[in-house]
Amino acid sequence: MTTPTTPQAVMDPDQQANPMNFENMPLGQVLEVYADLVNRTILRSSQLPITQFINLKTRGEITRAEAVTALEAVMAMNGITIIPVGEKFIKVVPGAEAGTQGAEFSRADAADLPIAGRYVTQIIPLKFVATQDAVTAITPFASMKTGTSIIPIAASQTLVLRDYSENIKRMMEVIEQIDRITELEMKPELIPIKYALASEIAQVLGSLTASGPGVAVGSASRTGLSSRPGTGYTPGATGQQPGMQSQTQPGTGLGSQATSGRSAFQNRLQSIVNRASSSGDFQIIGEAKIVADERTNSLLIFANTQDMTMIKHIIDQLDVVLAQVLIEAIIMEVSLDDTKNLGLSYQQQPKKFGGDVRGAGGVLNNNNFLNPVVGSLFAGATNSSAPILTSGLPGGFSYFTTIGNSFDVALTAIATDSRVNVLSKPRIQTSHAVPANLFVGQTVPYVSGTYFGGVNTGSSSQYQQKEVGITLDVLPLINPDGLVVMDIQQNIEQLGTPILIDGNQVPTTTKRQAAAKVAVHDRETVMLGGFISTAKQESKSGVPYLKDLPIFGALFRSKANSTQRVELMVFLRPTVLPTPRAAAIAALHEREQLPGIRQTEFEITESERKRNEEIEADMRKKLGLKQTRKVGGN
Repeated sequence: MTTPTTPQAVMDPDQQANPMNFENMPLGQVLEVYADLVNRTILRSSQLPITQFINLKTRGEITRAEAVTALEAVMAMNGITIIPVGEKFIKVVPGAEAGTQGAEFSRADAADLPIAGRYVTQIIPLKFVATQDAVTAITPFASMKTGTSIIPIAASQTLVLRDYSENIKRMMEVIEQIDRITELEMKPELIPIKYALASEIAQVLGSLTASGPGVAVGSASRTGLSSRPGTGYTPGATGQQPGMQSQTQPGTGLGSQATSGRSAFQNRLQSIVNRASSSGDFQIIGEAKIVADERTNSLLIFANTQDMTMIKHIIDQLDVVLAQVLIEAIIMEVSLDDTKNLGLSYQQQPKKFGGDVRGAGGVLNNNNFLNPVVGSLFAGATNSSAPILTSGLPGGFSYFTTIGNSFDVALTAIATDSRVNVLSKPRIQTSHAVPANLFVGQTVPYVSGTYFGGVNTGSSSQYQQKEVGITLDVLPLINPDGLVVMDIQQNIEQLGTPILIDGNQVPTTTKRQAAAKVAVHDRETVMLGGFISTAKQESKSGVPYLKDLPIFGALFRSKANSTQRVELMVFLRPTVLPTPRAAAIAALHEREQLPGIRQTEFEITESERKRNEEIEADMRKKLGLKQTRKVGGN
């Protein structure tokens, strides 16, 4: 039902009215003109100012209804409110009192309300939008900001609007636009992941949503494969009881340790993910739900159209083939040993001095070969067929002689010069930001504990495996310019001389370790580390006091000089392989550089070919024999 926007009048509202030219006209006179136009009695409030003036000038011809609208609008602009009372009266009150005067309710639609002037009360039932959201949207259109123009009733989803008709009209138009059902548009879509792990991409996308990191389904328990052997337990003699305490402390594991640079890098990544997934940080995607299906390596996503577009764009940026890098470590070790020994040794044959007194003496200033040489020499003197000086001689120059039947004299002069060159080139290939580990060497068992089972039961030992060789741990980061940043830890261990502990041979190792974070361009070489060690040793031994005599002291002493020099350098050279095709070409090139591998492959291929030919010939022979028998039987 729609009520008229103007009071009921006797005269026709479309009747022409006189033009109005009010210039500082007192309010009382204006109200008289207004009363004549609407044909109603004015009920004027005492709070209206007596000296208020109104200015209004119309142009052209106007109807009575247009004149009423113009007067109501100009009085509203001057803080004067007109409230109809029944069919014959009109209240005229200040605008501040309008809310307390019981204005009539209007049930008109927004299109039927007058565009200006009349103070009305409108009740608006809301369907979908929350009352507080609606109040926030229409408050700017209210003429009074004190809260009396808009009264929300949350329990019944209703708004009570009390204002001038033009303001009510605008507020109703706004509510009509916002009070609509919102389509969720949450659509499921299954997106296959081609190159990355679906669970990792789900975690990244989940950090950008309001629901947090995504979940993974379809995953099975996996057994971790270690590139290093674990500790083993090998029983010894009978009577072993593993529950008893060992006499020796078991050795600790020898796994590689992460470098401080790598730990810091992981901590930074973890802090970024934590900040992105926290409630107080940014949110890009909204209320999307992301589930990773590890069985098919796909993402099941529930999102609206806008979020789905953003998610697909992010996936396109993340699901790419990562560049690979071939890291070659060049380990060069050179050992130089220089040793010199010079000595004069002699001994006195046993001699009887009378009675039961016998004596003998000597000076040993070289290797202990004097007695064997003496035996060989005398054997050769008495037997021409006996070998002379066939055993006991050290390397270098040696000379033996006798003085009468009393003294045997031996002179030795030895000089050694040895050189050992070791070149190792371990190589490993991995992808961008993917840790890689390479171990080349052997494992050496050693006793880490001994157990006793009691009396007459014997003992048993616990063994552990010690890794000895070359270990390379690397985390490469490749930027678009071909610069490779590598977080590297390299260990080089070699077996030394074993030592005896509690009756067990325990191996010793020489360990050289380097940990660094370096940056190098593609196919360029950088030095990871190295050292040069030089050890010199001089020694003199002989008869006390006599060995220090000038000139003749050389008859009573031996002299040894040794120099040891070890040079070790470790170089790294990365080769960036941007595509799988480039990686395949690099593998083919490396294969061509290994003639032994190519020869082995050729021999295996030829052996398989010959075996296949023999099998095929044998099968043809048996098949032909069967066909011959079949023909003969027919």
